[in-house]
Amino acid sequence: MKKKTIYYLLVIIIVGVGIYFNLLKQQQIEIIKYPLEIDGGTRVENGMAIVKKNEKYGIVDIKGNYLYKIEFTRINKINKNLFVFLKNEELIIRNIISGKEMKIDEIQENINENIIVKKDKKYIVLNQNLDNIIGQEYDELMGNKRVIIVKKDKKFYFLDLKTRKERLIKEKYKKILLNSFIFVQKNNLWGIIDKNGQKIIEPKFSSFLPLESKKIIIGIKNNKKYFLNLETKLEKEVKYDNFGDVRSNKIMVIKDSKIGYLSLDGEEIIPLKYSSGFSFFENLVQLREDKKWFLLNYKTGEKTILDYDNIGEISDGMMIVEKDNKIGYINLRGKLKIPLKYELGESFITGNTIVAKESGFGIIDRKGRNKTDFVYDEIIYKNNFFYVLKNEKRGVLDMKGNTIIPIIYDELGEISENFILYKKKNEVGYLKLRNKK
Repeated sequence: MKKKTIYYLLVIIIVGVGIYFNLLKQQQIEIIKYPLEIDGGTRVENGMAIVKKNEKYGIVDIKGNYLYKIEFTRINKINKNLFVFLKNEELIIRNIISGKEMKIDEIQENINENIIVKKDKKYIVLNQNLDNIIGQEYDELMGNKRVIIVKKDKKFYFLDLKTRKERLIKEKYKKILLNSFIFVQKNNLWGIIDKNGQKIIEPKFSSFLPLESKKIIIGIKNNKKYFLNLETKLEKEVKYDNFGDVRSNKIMVIKDSKIGYLSLDGEEIIPLKYSSGFSFFENLVQLREDKKWFLLNYKTGEKTILDYDNIGEISDGMMIVEKDNKIGYINLRGKLKIPLKYELGESFITGNTIVAKESGFGIIDRKGRNKTDFVYDEIIYKNNFFYVLKNEKRGVLDMKGNTIIPIIYDELGEISENFILYKKKNEVGYLKLRNKK
C-alpha cells in the first residue's frame, strides 16, 4: 500500500507459494550475500532461479553457479525439472536433471505431471522424461485433471492416458472447448456434454457466461439470457444485465443499476432494490439501500445497520469500514472492534492488516495492537512476510513486525526457499536467510 492511495474495497494479493515459518520463530537471522553479474531474476524454486542480463536469460543455483549461461532469448519454467528455452528462434523443452531435450513448436498446458506440446504441427503428451506417453500424434489435444480430448481424421475422442485407449465421441461437432465444462459446437451453436459424451445442454446457444460454478451457467441465444442448472436440468429465461459468481450458493444479479440475489434454482431470493452489495459470505451479505449500509443474516432475517460511509468485504472475520474519512474495523455482528482512527487500511488476513496514520503505514492485529511503528512509506503483504519501503529503501518484516532484512536495499524480490533477490546501488544478487547459530 502506498501513501495518497485511497482504498474502500481492499483485497490483499497473495503472490506465489512456499511459506517458511522456521524463520518467523527466530528473532535473529543471518544474511549471506551472493552477488552476481545480472540485472534481475526470478524467485528461487527447487534451488534454482532464472536470471537476466542485457535482455538475455540463464539459470543459476543457490550458490550462484551458472547451470545455463545467460544466452537465451527466453526461459520459462514448466515444473520442477522441465524448462522451455528459446534461442535463435528455436524452442526447446529440456529436463535439466537428465539433460534430455526436444525441439517443439509450442507448449500448451500441464495435465498433472504431463505436458501437452505441439511438435511438427501435431500435438503430443510428454512426461517428465520427455517421452510421448500417448504413442501417437493428434491434430488437436486438450486436457485437464478430469478429461483429455483429442482430434484426428476430423473426429473427436476421449483419451485415457493410462491405457492409451480412445473412445469416440459419436456426435459430430465442429469444435470442442475444454474449460470447467466441455463446450461443443454444432451448426455454429454451443452446448455442453459430460465426460461420457452425453449431452447436458443441446447445442442451441450462441455463447455461455460461466459463473465459477460446476453446475450453474448462463446461456445466451437470440439476445436472451437463460439460467441453466446442469444438475437439475433447469433452464429458464432471466432478464438481468449482469451476474456475479456463485458464492455460498447465491448469485448476485444486476438490473438497471440495482442489485439482488438468486438461489441455485434461479429464484429471486433477495429483490432487486439495492444500490450496492457484496457477494455472500456464508449466510451474511452487506447491502446498501437509501444511502445506508446494513448487514443481513439471510438465514435468520436479522438486519444490522452499519452506520458508515463505506464498507469493505468480509475477510478474516472482519470488515473494513470508513466514516468521515477515517478507517476502522467491525466484526461479523457489526460491532466496532478497532476504532475509526486510520487514514487508510486494507482487509484483514492471517490476523493482521496494514493501516496508515499521518506519519506513515504500520501493521496491527485483530485486537488493534500495533505490530510496528507507523513510519513506512509502503507495506506489501506476501506469503506471511511484510515487504516495506522507507525513505526509498526496502526491507522485510516477519509476521510479528520484526525486521528480518534491514531496510537498506533499492529493490527486493520475494522470499522463497530462504532466498531473495536484491539490488543495492549497482550490486544485484541473492540473499540467503538462515538462523544464527
